[in-house]
Amino acid sequence: MSRFTIDHSYAIIISVLSIVLFPCCLLAQSTVIHGSVKNIQKEIIPFATVVIQANEVLGYTSTDKQGNYRLPVNIPADGQVTITVSSLGYKSVTKVIENKNQERLEISFELKEKAEQLQEVVLEAWEKIKVDKDTVTFRASAFMDGSEQVLEDLLKNLPGVEIAPDGGIKVGGKSIEKLLIEGEDLLGSRYAILSKNLDVHNIEDIQILNNYEDNPILKEFRESEKIALNIRLREDKKNVWFGNINLGGGTEGRYDNSMNLGLLKKKIKLINLTNINAIGQTAESQVGVQLIDLDNPDADKEFQKERKQIVNIDHLPQPPFSNNEEVLNNTVLNSLSLSSKLTENTSVRGHLLYARDRITKQNSSLVQYLTPSSNIEFSETNTLKFKDAIASGEMELKHKSRKNAFIQYRLAYDNTPSHTSNDLLFNRDSIFQKVKNKTYRFHNQVNITKKLADNNLLSIYGYAGKNSLEQTYRTGSGVLEDSSESPLLQNINIPLEYYGVMIDWAGKSDRSEYGIETSFSTDKDQLNAELGMEIADRYDTIDSLSNRTNYKNMALSITGRYIYHFSKYLIASTNLKVTRNSITLNNDRKEMYFVNPRIRLHLKRTPIGNFALTYQYKNKLPEVKYLNENFLLLNYRTFSKGASDIRDIKNHTFSLHYNYNNFKRQFIISSILLYSKVGRNYGVRNRLSENVNLTEYTIMGGGEMINYNLGLTRYLSKISTSVKLSTGHNWNNSPTFINGDLSDLKNYTSFYKFQGTTYFNIPVNAKFYLQYHHTKATFGEQETSNNYMEGAVGITYKISPQWFLELSNTYYFINSEDYLFTHALLNFTPEKSKWSFQLRANNLANHQNYRNVYITEFERNVSSSMVMPRFFLVNAKYRF
Repeated sequence: MSRFTIDHSYAIIISVLSIVLFPCCLLAQSTVIHGSVKNIQKEIIPFATVVIQANEVLGYTSTDKQGNYRLPVNIPADGQVTITVSSLGYKSVTKVIENKNQERLEISFELKEKAEQLQEVVLEAWEKIKVDKDTVTFRASAFMDGSEQVLEDLLKNLPGVEIAPDGGIKVGGKSIEKLLIEGEDLLGSRYAILSKNLDVHNIEDIQILNNYEDNPILKEFRESEKIALNIRLREDKKNVWFGNINLGGGTEGRYDNSMNLGLLKKKIKLINLTNINAIGQTAESQVGVQLIDLDNPDADKEFQKERKQIVNIDHLPQPPFSNNEEVLNNTVLNSLSLSSKLTENTSVRGHLLYARDRITKQNSSLVQYLTPSSNIEFSETNTLKFKDAIASGEMELKHKSRKNAFIQYRLAYDNTPSHTSNDLLFNRDSIFQKVKNKTYRFHNQVNITKKLADNNLLSIYGYAGKNSLEQTYRTGSGVLEDSSESPLLQNINIPLEYYGVMIDWAGKSDRSEYGIETSFSTDKDQLNAELGMEIADRYDTIDSLSNRTNYKNMALSITGRYIYHFSKYLIASTNLKVTRNSITLNNDRKEMYFVNPRIRLHLKRTPIGNFALTYQYKNKLPEVKYLNENFLLLNYRTFSKGASDIRDIKNHTFSLHYNYNNFKRQFIISSILLYSKVGRNYGVRNRLSENVNLTEYTIMGGGEMINYNLGLTRYLSKISTSVKLSTGHNWNNSPTFINGDLSDLKNYTSFYKFQGTTYFNIPVNAKFYLQYHHTKATFGEQETSNNYMEGAVGITYKISPQWFLELSNTYYFINSEDYLFTHALLNFTPEKSKWSFQLRANNLANHQNYRNVYITEFERNVSSSMVMPRFFLVNAKYRF
């Protein structure tokens, strides 16, 4: 029966193709048109665009590096065709030819230069990609096969664009600065909300903006190395309310509801995005975190500071799944973004966010500590429940005065309470764990940039912020001898206040740029913790397990920099920062002086790509979590103690970046080789036993790290397929104590990934990838390793203009265990209707759990975890 079905489907496809192609064979003559394109000085013009059309476009191509082109087309038997050649900086030329029944036809062109500059990139209907100076424009419809639902799905199809697991976006290996919509920044660093929720059917094209600069004074003064993405919407979505409403419900309590609402006018832009789901898309994954480009010279100018949690009872091994197969969630998210032009030179942006997650995890594991002296073994069964929320607001005001000054003010507030509980079975003992977190963050920042003259400017940055983290942790663990019958209660309070000001003067001459920067900053950090036992109606504090840490640093620094342009291709830059730190730790005071140089050689915009070689030496101070005098309880069996002294961490870093971006030909290479050597660091002494782990930070000798990444994207025109090959390797070693044994801990991780997307001119297309991960750890004479492989094939079949089918298969091979997850989606869009309907089936094989063997340098964890069971979901979407 299955053989008959396959053969029958194959016959239908062949028949349809024959009906479509047969008339073309009768009415057209195949001719190869070729020639060269030069200017009036007889110089070749590479990468010129050649378009051949009659009543419709018959084909298009670009000239090669020698200025030649070759294009086979079917010329109508009773008509004529036109050939148009265009290139940036030249006037277009069109020639008309008649059908002469020739197999080969040579047509060459001479183009004249034109003086005008384009103010806007215009993408012709037949072009997939348009390149104009620093702007690369992708026609959205040319990179869609019908399976895309939101903006992120489309971005994954674009050559040179990568999406990180946290939603961060990279172009050519570099993190983007902003994600704009119609030229406006609506969400700041939380742009993943937009990319994961904006309906892809609203999008006309996507632009990569190289040398992007948000500050208009800086943009006029110097060339930036930042990158931004700009989303341009369809014309019918501008100046009117637009959006969609999606309602979906299914089996196993699954649901998926969303709403997009937008208004984009010249003076006001508004986007509201709502998502309520129980299909694995958590609020945390949608909010995302912006990636930081460590090689960006402006990376240090983000003054907002984060606060990390101390107690963490979710210590389960990280799942290997790429598509959230293990996430059981109930999520609510609403994001409102507004941008308005108050005057011609003044604009304001605001963003309000509320999100809530309810997540459940179940896991059973057998843990072995493979220490040099003995093996320790115990079992755990965890049932974890998370209740997380985010409530945040952000406001940004920008004003450019008529006196060449730019003022930018930003205010941000976050409140992120959470509650985590864990019902744990440790060996045969029942243990409960509960953590309540109260976290808020307030930050404001002002930036004033004044152009003093054509060749110098002044910038003043001022900032102030306050963070607070309160953790209340209860556990029934018998980790203390006297607490087997009494619950333990630990209260932690970690406030942080910080403020500073920076004055930066910059100048330039014909080939040089130079500047001097003076800054002053103060950080006031505290860690207050009390641990005690709850006995009857009283609470007995254990003084030896309580902490009062006051940590303050007042820093005064002077930075000098110099940049020299040897040519338009070769640039050398130097940076020297001298800092005086006045440090107070409890009642001890000390002064530390840092001298941090940075040298960079940049070869850019050459025919073979861009190169950047960088050396940086950096001192930095430890975080407060490394400095607590007594032990802190991190979870039911782990205590951690800080070091007794403040020492600076010294780091030498060498990096070599290479990238080649030919978006027109869809040939992109990005690569980085990085070597880092740490002179000294805060290492860990581990004392492991069956019932308790003790970790203690101490000053140790440094380690080394080598990291290499390569990504290569190429469009194979002969098979209409875009492919990407990527690989990454990381070697690092550092000294580590485990139960009194000191040895170098050496880790090696690597991955290889091959992926592709087809663009066949038939109803069937595919997306596929295959990746392999390998890790190896060595400690003393012990050596452990993990292997993991993943592959996926997604088939899309456009049955008719109204019907669309997608089949997705993802295969995991995890340390000798294999799993196949199959998902299906059937979409129906009635003709000339604003409605569309979907039937979705997830996890057709109905896997209930997965088994994983997780191995580190001294731990072997054999676990079984729950995954989302099979469910069916019906959706109805209305677009307006």
